[in-house]
Amino acid sequence: TQRFYARYEIALQENKAVHFEEYYPQEDTWVGISAYPLPDGLSVYFTDITEQKKYQEALRESNQRYELASRATSDVIWDMDLQTKTIYWGEGIVNMFGHRFPDDVSDTATWRRLLHPADEDRVAESLENVIESTQNHWSGEYRFRRADGSYAYVLDKAFLIRDETGKAIRMVGAMQDITRQKESETTIKLSEERFRLLFYQSPTPKWMFNADTLQIVEVNEAALRLFGYT
Repeated sequence: TQRFYARYEIALQENKAVHFEEYYPQEDTWVGISAYPLPDGLSVYFTDITEQKKYQEALRESNQRYELASRATSDVIWDMDLQTKTIYWGEGIVNMFGHRFPDDVSDTATWRRLLHPADEDRVAESLENVIESTQNHWSGEYRFRRADGSYAYVLDKAFLIRDETGKAIRMVGAMQDITRQKESETTIKLSEERFRLLFYQSPTPKWMFNADTLQIVEVNEAALRLFGYT
C-alpha cells in the first residue's frame, strides 16, 4: 500500500531501519513489519503479532477497569506484587489519605512505616501468616497514618492470588476508612460507662424497669441499702 511505500522510502532516504504495524480486518490479523536498508535495496520482514496485540488490548482493558473501579469506590484499591515487594495504589490513596507516590507505586516497606507503631507488628504478622498458609482471603483493622501525620482507623480486606504450586504471588485489596465508626463506638462506650457510674454510684436510690412489663430489672446500691432488694 501507499503507507508501506512511504515507510520504505524513509528507510532508504535516511538509511535507517523502520518498524510499523498493520491490521488486516478481513483476517483479524496484526502484522509487524520491519524494513532494513541495504546497499542495493531493502530487507523487509513480516511477523504475525496478533497474539501480542490481543494481550496488550486485554491488559489495557484490565488497567482501565482497575482505574474505573478505583474512581467508583470510596475505598483505597491496592495491588501488591509479593515477588517484587511493590504496591500499586488506586486514586483513593491520594483522595483519602493525601499520600502521593511516584507513578502511584510504593514498596511494602513504605506501607509498613505508615502503620501505627502499636499495630505494625500485629498486622505484619497476620499478613505473613496468611501468605504462608493456603488461605486466599485476609482482613485486618489497624491505624494508618495520613499525610498530615494524623491516623485513620481502616478496615483492610484482600484476596490472594497463588501460582500453580500454591505460592502467593499477588494480593489485591481495598482499604476502607472506618474512623467515624470507631469514634462513634468510642463515644457510645464512654456514654455507657458514664451512665453506669451515675446509676450505680448515685447516693439516691434508682431503679430500671422493663418498659413492657414494668418489672424492675436493675437497682443501684442506694436502693439495695434502703429497701433491701436482692
